Amino acid sequence: MQGARSIERTRTVETKASFIVTAAALVAGASISLLEVNPTVVIPLVLAALTVYHAAQAAKPLTLEVPSARKLVDEYLDGGLSAEELEDTLLEVRTVEIEERDEVTRERSRAMTVGFRFLTASVTALALTATLGGLLLGGLDSNDEEQHPGLTTTETPQAP
Repeated sequence: MQGARSIERTRTVETKASFIVTAAALVAGASISLLEVNPTVVIPLVLAALTVYHAAQAAKPLTLEVPSARKLVDEYLDGGLSAEELEDTLLEVRTVEIEERDEVTRERSRAMTVGFRFLTASVTALALTATLGGLLLGGLDSNDEEQHPGLTTTETPQAP
């Protein structure tokens, strides 16, 4: 039962880290699309890169340094241990595995939290730089459609 909970905690952290990476990619994409018009969006771009770095630390593959159960059974059966001694050994190995998994999950959770904070900072920075950049640059001129196609909206044709 405890092992299943430990595995579920690990999956939850991995899922959240994947979400954070996806959201950071959206921030990076939006930042890159505005880079030519507003160079200050490099700030949210850098924050998004830091987000991906930390979230990737939380999502990296899990490796535990515990022996396989089959190897232990074969080793101890050949060693002449009683069934009770073998059961105690296997229980101890399983306990160590759960403790190691939980420790790794705690470390990953900390990395995910840092990644989420960078994500929040990057979204905030993108919103601020886009808003302030638009105010400071005076918005888009009428010639901007020619200079930067796709940045201004076009009117929808009306039906006659």
